[in-house]
Amino acid sequence: MKWVRINETWYYTLRPVYQCNRVQDRDPWLFEAESGNALFVATRACISRTFLAVAAGQYDMPMTSIGAARNSYVTGLGAGILATLIYAGLLVVGRHGATETTLTPYDLAGLRMGVAALCTLPLLVYAWPSGLTVWRVGVLSMGGAPFAVALFAGLSFAPVAHAAIVVNGSLPILAALLSWAWIGEWPTRRQWIGIALVSVGVVATGGDAIAAGAPELWRGYALFFGAAAAAAVFFTAIRAWQLSIIEVMAGLVIGNAVVYLPLWLLFLPSGLAVAQGSDIVLQAVYQGVIAAFLAGICQAHASRIIGATRQASIMAGAPGIALFLAIPLLGELPDSVAIIGVVVVTGGILVTVYGGERGRRR
Repeated sequence: MKWVRINETWYYTLRPVYQCNRVQDRDPWLFEAESGNALFVATRACISRTFLAVAAGQYDMPMTSIGAARNSYVTGLGAGILATLIYAGLLVVGRHGATETTLTPYDLAGLRMGVAALCTLPLLVYAWPSGLTVWRVGVLSMGGAPFAVALFAGLSFAPVAHAAIVVNGSLPILAALLSWAWIGEWPTRRQWIGIALVSVGVVATGGDAIAAGAPELWRGYALFFGAAAAAAVFFTAIRAWQLSIIEVMAGLVIGNAVVYLPLWLLFLPSGLAVAQGSDIVLQAVYQGVIAAFLAGICQAHASRIIGATRQASIMAGAPGIALFLAIPLLGELPDSVAIIGVVVVTGGILVTVYGGERGRRR
């Protein structure tokens, strides 16, 4: 008989414990009993497949812990879905700002990060993340202005449906490669199948559009790929460093407020002075408050729990939503290839998200 610690709680074992290993994952203490006949009571502690595993009969597992784990699963799932809905709207609002106003992509990114910094400032005053290094601030800043400038510039060349397919379709691939190189997580076989489907949808949509007489789309596609790369770095860093939400938000806005905002106001092309007030307010509120601040919190929570590959895959559900939103709001009617591309990419998303347990580590 002995005491064991699981997820910051001590439990008294009624029988001898088989060989147990401490597995460092999301939770500080996670035990797996290595017994040939041990039965496991497992509940998803979060979407990232971090399981709270307890050998049946070996640990006295209170039901309250299982209930808390289920609640954690629901909140993580809800955060990922809300971030996806917000991102779909971001594409539509960003396309409007990039093509129907005098605002430049630098203006859209500046409004996004400037307002987000103002929203985050009270949180930083209340709880400053002392452990956040300059290196981490620089890496997390990739999810701010670099992502926004590339995305909004791409939207000036390509419609919403293509942006949703390319950006969200590229995210699982880049996130998977970064997770392998950085964390040592290798996707499962089913997840590779999903990534392959996503790749087919992206390549087919882009190739058909360019062949049909829209050669300028390659600029938009290149910029969308750059935006996806910046977002993949952001998501993977959250997972690798296991950062809290306040650390993520601080890293996201500090670097951009200190570096990007002065560059934008002093040197970068801007149409802010001649833009209509309603356009500025729309972009500031949606891009800064909703898409950067609120969605940033949702993404930080979901990515910290889910992991970069699955969070990126869930967000790839945005193509279908954005495609339908763009029809009444922007008058952009998708062609048959774009619709097929959305269906294929969405199928790849589902295969990737439900692709089994976490891949092997190096």
